[in-house]
Amino acid sequence: MRMKFNKSGQLFLVAAAALLVSGLLSACLPTNSADFLFVACSKAAGSSNYGMIDVMEVNAQSGTLRPIPTSPFPSQGRNPVAEVVSPDSQYLYVVNHDDNTIVQFRIGIDGKLYAQGTINTPGIFPVALAMDPAEHFLYVIDTYEPLPTCSPAAPCPGSVAVFPILPGIPGNISTSADAGPNGICPNAPAGGLCQAIANPVTGLNYYPLAIGTDIVTPFGISVLANGSTLYITTQDATNGVGYIFNFTANNGVLTANIAQPIISTGAGTLPTSIINTGSADSSAIFVADSVNLSIAPAGNIFSYSVAANGSLTFAGAYAAGNTPVSLAVDPAGKYFYAANSVDGNLSAFTISGTALSSIGTYAAGSQPSAVIVDPHLGQFIYVTNFLGSNGVGTVSGFAVNPASGGLTNAVNTPFISDGLPTSMASIPHKF
Repeated sequence: MRMKFNKSGQLFLVAAAALLVSGLLSACLPTNSADFLFVACSKAAGSSNYGMIDVMEVNAQSGTLRPIPTSPFPSQGRNPVAEVVSPDSQYLYVVNHDDNTIVQFRIGIDGKLYAQGTINTPGIFPVALAMDPAEHFLYVIDTYEPLPTCSPAAPCPGSVAVFPILPGIPGNISTSADAGPNGICPNAPAGGLCQAIANPVTGLNYYPLAIGTDIVTPFGISVLANGSTLYITTQDATNGVGYIFNFTANNGVLTANIAQPIISTGAGTLPTSIINTGSADSSAIFVADSVNLSIAPAGNIFSYSVAANGSLTFAGAYAAGNTPVSLAVDPAGKYFYAANSVDGNLSAFTISGTALSSIGTYAAGSQPSAVIVDPHLGQFIYVTNFLGSNGVGTVSGFAVNPASGGLTNAVNTPFISDGLPTSMASIPHKF
């Protein structure tokens, strides 16, 4: 038996089939919004002096940034200067410099931020943080160690602290003392932080970054992809030399690398930022140096090879712009970018092992403070411009040529942020 349809019935079936095909195609195609970008701003628009986190969607086709409807979100403190997202893209951790705090946020599927808890750093004025890839520990560096005599008027060496990250249960971050390397905090929320783990040598909840009695100021921090080694860039303000501290990390306990506890950056004097290529073997480390003694007026990018024991060997120096302050590597480990604060531009390079080859220089905005590559496909680059324009911050966007690593301006760049943007973090789109 054959069913028959009148003309209106046939039209209905055609329309229904078209809707089905459209739905199937749209389910197979990527969404226009690829990533969420979290921009920390040290001054909110208007009368508030507290920090804000701007949450922006990244359009996968054009690179255009669009604030989500409820953005911005309070950073829960003053002067947020650094951020990191958990490897599973569930949590954002923000450092508020002037309050000596770390704030944990849960990230909603729509990019909204939900503050989960706040914990103090042991020292004074935290400046950077990093997370091990297994999402077990958060490492935070403070400008000064927590001594009564330490202050900007009477500076002392910096320090690093290790915070355990626990699965936990809903509730507040524990304020009880750390119970050892596993950091037992029964009231910590999922992804929450315990009090910093005790230094087994001193019993204190931090590790001093000391070179004799010199004043050592930390700037950058990086963890190898296998989680075994932690590097911290510092400046010895007493003698004007840059150093990299090299720690072996084992279950939240840091020990100076026996093979190489400290390495001088050679000609470098102000190593502001450090990054590794992110590969499983983490075979290369790159350091931005903001004072160049040999290639005026540009800064340097120093490269190092990484041995199996975590020790570093200097591999080369490459000219960047004046005062490079932030570094980024694309997800494939092919391209390298440095944001140059004084020059207001971005230096781009190709990566071959520990060697860099210049691609070109691209104009950003006024006083770039951070650079990031979108983690979804690595097809866009974003740079925060600290001074921005007309009292607000800006974010410069670039599209990446996948064949060469070269950049072109993203559609509608630059994008407006709250005032004085300092850092960025990003996750792939969550739905």
